[in-house]
Amino acid sequence: MGQYWRIYNLDKRELIGFSGSKLGEWYFADDPPRILNILRRNREENWCEDRIICIGDYTDVNDLPEGLVTDDELMELGYRRELRRVRVRKAAEVVEEEKLLWVPRDMYYHLAEQYRTVRDLEAYAGDYGPYVLRNMSKKVYIRGDGAKAPDGSTLLGYCLFARICWSRDPSSSMSQTSYAPEITRGLWAGDRFDVVLLEDVKDVLENEGWKDVTKQISRQVECIFEVNGVPLWVSSRKHGAMYVESAGGIVNLYFSRGLHSAHSPTCNL
Repeated sequence: MGQYWRIYNLDKRELIGFSGSKLGEWYFADDPPRILNILRRNREENWCEDRIICIGDYTDVNDLPEGLVTDDELMELGYRRELRRVRVRKAAEVVEEEKLLWVPRDMYYHLAEQYRTVRDLEAYAGDYGPYVLRNMSKKVYIRGDGAKAPDGSTLLGYCLFARICWSRDPSSSMSQTSYAPEITRGLWAGDRFDVVLLEDVKDVLENEGWKDVTKQISRQVECIFEVNGVPLWVSSRKHGAMYVESAGGIVNLYFSRGLHSAHSPTCNL
């Protein structure tokens, strides 16, 4: 069956409506860049500096990034603590023991029932070259002029989604055996972001200890495309609609120019 994914704003209790399918079915299409629009500070209703995470439907609420949500927030959302018998590995054996867990353990569907869906998130048709995507939680940033596909289209959205997905299960309908970190254990999951003009924050970035991670994260995105046999230019809106089917390391790309298949190569960061 595979695992389904949605993008959640934990502060505004909203989710993005274009998600809700398998990660490999929308990551390589036009959807990831669309989130950049809702992160721009000059947008009246935005998600700037809110906790953002892309959650898989196998996510266990007891297995979240440390400090992501408080006990009070979980209780407000209808979770409760109960003693449950669980199997744990100790040394060379698996034993059963009682643990105090949050229930229900599901997060994907439980939050979807309570969150408001942001529908028809418009695409930003302009050039993201003058912009930077900032991770406010970790004080790192990605430059738009350094995160571009060969055709000039932005990779900033793909860079973000390569770091914010989270689940206890690694299934993603993508090949990810040849690069790290794992896309389903995102190192930025639940962090706070914004998208701003570089000229507006250049002094802040230079004088307040921010780190430029453009090269590192852009290379991770290039690896994700490479190991899945997807040419970077396919993601551009200029080349028409596209969807992906992936099985056994074979990727079939259906887009306006026809069918392309490729065995996933290796990619070393």
